[in-house]
Amino acid sequence: FYDWNSGEFIQKIEATPKDVYWSDSGNMVLIATEESAYVLAYNTEKVTQAIAAGQISVEDGVDGSFDLLYEIGDTIISGKWVGDCFIYVNSSGRLNYSVGGQIETLVHLETSAGGQAQHSIL
Repeated sequence: FYDWNSGEFIQKIEATPKDVYWSDSGNMVLIATEESAYVLAYNTEKVTQAIAAGQISVEDGVDGSFDLLYEIGDTIISGKWVGDCFIYVNSSGRLNYSVGGQIETLVHLETSAGGQAQHSIL
């Protein structure tokens, strides 16, 4: 990750993302991979202070800029943050939401003959 305004290196995350979803507040990010997803907290204050003080490691970025909050063991097809709640469609055609690591299914959606979800969240 890089800071949008300064272009400074913030932190490398050891995952191969398929999609990245930022919350509207900018304090949480979900990284969706092929098999699961990771919800991270972003410490804006720590990053801002490190950039202002010039305390950014070329190799490690800003220590403590991201903290793993929880993992979602689902393949996310599409999703959207609504406040601190992440609403998503998984590969099994379920419309789910996640708050604080707790996942609830809202509805089972129609899937194609091959079992793939046909819906997405805009």
